[in-house]
Parts: sequence; C-alpha cells; structure tokens
Amino acid sequence: MRKLFFGMIFVLATLSPGTSWVHAAETPLSPDDVANATRVEYYLNTFDSLRSRFVQISSNGGFAEGEVFVLRPGNFRFDYDPPATALLI
Repeated sequence: MRKLFFGMIFVLATLSPGTSWVHAAETPLSPDDVANATRVEYYLNTFDSLRSRFVQISSNGGFAEGEVFVLRPGNFRFDYDPPATALLI
C-alpha cells in the first residue's frame, strides 16, 4: 500500500496562492499546467491502493481529521478521528 502524501503536496503546490478551484477551472491552462496535470494524472493512475491521513476544512473554519483508504476499483473509506462520528464507506 502506497502513501499519497507527496503526490497531494504536488497537486496543492501547483495552485498559485489565492486561486480558488472554481477560478482555476475557468482559466485556460498553459502548456506547463497541462504538463503538470498530465504528470499528476499519470502518478495517480499508478497505484491500486493507498492509505493516508487527511484534514477536511469547512467554510466556517471548522475542521476534521482522519484516515482515507482506497482500494481500486471503487472502494473508498473515510475514517474520521474522534470526536467526529462519521464513517464514509
């Protein structure tokens, strides 16, 4: 099982500070952006399973932490740390 930590940092680092996801989707991609997206897509397609920590941040400033598990094809599990009681499978 591979950790996706460095891949997620790469994805986040490709967005410039202050860029929202909506704005990023409306802006035409430069050739460098296309090359970066292609490299990330290739990397993400190389694994069959992963296990990683995550932090989910809400729009009101709250956050939750936990672990995500992925087993391809189609199996996901988000296991939240206490005090959250949610479990998404």
